[in-house]
Amino acid sequence: MNIISAQQTQKVDNIDHDFDAAILAGLNRRDPSVMGEVYRLYGRRVYALVYRIVRNPAEAEEISQEAFLLVWTRSHLIDPSCHRIGPWILTVARNRAIDHIRVAAILYEWLDYPHMDRFESTELFHGEVPLYGDGHCLEQRIAELSKDQKRVIELAFFEGLTHVEMSHRLGKPLGTVKTWARTALSSLRQNIQRE
Repeated sequence: MNIISAQQTQKVDNIDHDFDAAILAGLNRRDPSVMGEVYRLYGRRVYALVYRIVRNPAEAEEISQEAFLLVWTRSHLIDPSCHRIGPWILTVARNRAIDHIRVAAILYEWLDYPHMDRFESTELFHGEVPLYGDGHCLEQRIAELSKDQKRVIELAFFEGLTHVEMSHRLGKPLGTVKTWARTALSSLRQNIQRE
């Protein structure tokens, strides 16, 4: 039995809570057809996000699979009345990718390899990862931010850096970095709420 109608799958960016609840119920029943549908709906977004973080196709594919395995085994942990499935899946994938990068950085340091330079891009998303289920792409909102605000959002989201780590990376005072982050998040929140 397919719990997802064609009309619902065409409107993935307008997923409602009933749809999320149906998806989660199917995952909790361990229904492989529902997991297949989840992968169909979110697979490209997850891969694009993970690839943006790790910048290696093979690693991105492996981490994406790990993320979907976590979705499959931990779907019981999400409350559909409080959380949306799409952002939750992307958060799981992002966290797996950042964990992978952190472990790799520790190994590089431990093995005395030169520091990795794979994080120097200041470009954001490249139009690949719409993060909100309501059809609005976060990229559009981030494009409205200043260059410094974009950079701190990128460092926080894609690399999981703290304010102190961002301050060291950018060579800017901690207070300045905190101000950029706070004003960027405030601006993003206001723009998204307004829509």
